[in-house]
Amino acid sequence: MWSMELPDGVERRYQQFERKWQHELTNVMRNLQELLVALETGVRPEQLKGLRFVRSEPAGVLAIDQSGPGKRTKMVPLRLYVYPDETDQVLHIIGLGDKTTQSDDIKQSTEFVKGLLRGKEQTPPTGKPSGGSPRQK
Repeated sequence: MWSMELPDGVERRYQQFERKWQHELTNVMRNLQELLVALETGVRPEQLKGLRFVRSEPAGVLAIDQSGPGKRTKMVPLRLYVYPDETDQVLHIIGLGDKTTQSDDIKQSTEFVKGLLRGKEQTPPTGKPSGGSPRQK
């Protein structure tokens, strides 16, 4: 069964966006729920890119957009950045942003995934950190 991990910064950002772009944020959250249901029914993370509201980003990051029911004015493009960790069945909610922060959001999301994967490489199956030093690039 898939679970979600949400860092504190995303919750703060959500509250800011809720005041400005409630309709768009509602669509993003609806799309997140649909993505989670797809994962629960056995859809593989690489197949999620076929959903109408998912954009592929570097390092396996997926961007969920505000596609969905419209409103009278043009919707502001929002993105919720997630990483589906198939081995642990955890959907990491990495960040939330709009077009003005998109390049920084993608960079931070990519770094998050790289750090997550480095941490897994250094942790043996027993769940205890290894005694070795981190690998250098």
